Amino acid sequence: QFVEEGLGNSSYLVGYEETGQIAAIDPQRDVDRYMQCAEGLGLQLRYVLDTHLHNDFISGAREMAAQAGITVGASAEARLAFDHLPLSNGTLISLGNVIIRVLATPGHTPEHISFLAMETGKQESEVLFSGGALIVGGAARTDLLGKEMIGYLTRQLFHTIHEKLLPLSDDMVVYPTHGVGSFC
Repeated sequence: QFVEEGLGNSSYLVGYEETGQIAAIDPQRDVDRYMQCAEGLGLQLRYVLDTHLHNDFISGAREMAAQAGITVGASAEARLAFDHLPLSNGTLISLGNVIIRVLATPGHTPEHISFLAMETGKQESEVLFSGGALIVGGAARTDLLGKEMIGYLTRQLFHTIHEKLLPLSDDMVVYPTHGVGSFC
């Protein structure tokens, strides 16, 4: 976990030490710390994944991909104009013995996705990287894209919380991008 106290945001490296394959989730613009951490641990970055188009910081995904020659994964709903792996609900990403499953979680933004991680062979995911869908102490803001989107995004977030997140295991470990002090 990498915490940017000034922004109240967190980003993550996730993977499996034995296979050495990892992914960065929601990296901020200063990508050197992720690259140095991976290198220092002898791990290979395979993917850089964004949960949504961030309003409160500039993503380091494209810079990290350029430096490390890895794939950017982002929501297919974002319709990004640069080369990336479009991710949709149910898409699976393999990191050796860790599988990441994409969960569409719109509400904070229309294209928002979260990532469920589990070890290969397990029946249920153990970890949720919730991006901006859930934040420390609550749910994310739905007003950042303007007044005309508030009602639509609020309904989307309600559906996301009740139909997708609450059914997950009570033992699920949740890692949000937006924490205490975040603009979101």
